[in-house]
Amino acid sequence: MLSPPSVPPAPGAAVGRSVPRREGADKVTGRARYTDDITVPGAWYGRTIRSTIARGAIRSSTLDPAFDWSRVVVVTADDIPGDNVVQLIRDDQPVLVPKGGEI
Repeated sequence: MLSPPSVPPAPGAAVGRSVPRREGADKVTGRARYTDDITVPGAWYGRTIRSTIARGAIRSSTLDPAFDWSRVVVVTADDIPGDNVVQLIRDDQPVLVPKGGEI
């Protein structure tokens, strides 16, 4: 919870000195709330599964039959409309690697 400083510094008093941050106490005591602390009813959560190898090709993917996938949506490169790229320096980084694509 942000609260204003109890006494504002005198004009020019902060030059060359550390100024206490309004949110500082909440951050160091663990009371500060961050975006990840906020829950929204009905929200969907995502997770990216990253490769465990440095270089290779995706041949297939399988879902564990012992897991209940009824409330899970699996998104693959086939689900991305348009260009499947993220431009870092040039358009060469796929958002998701397609089946048969190189990692």
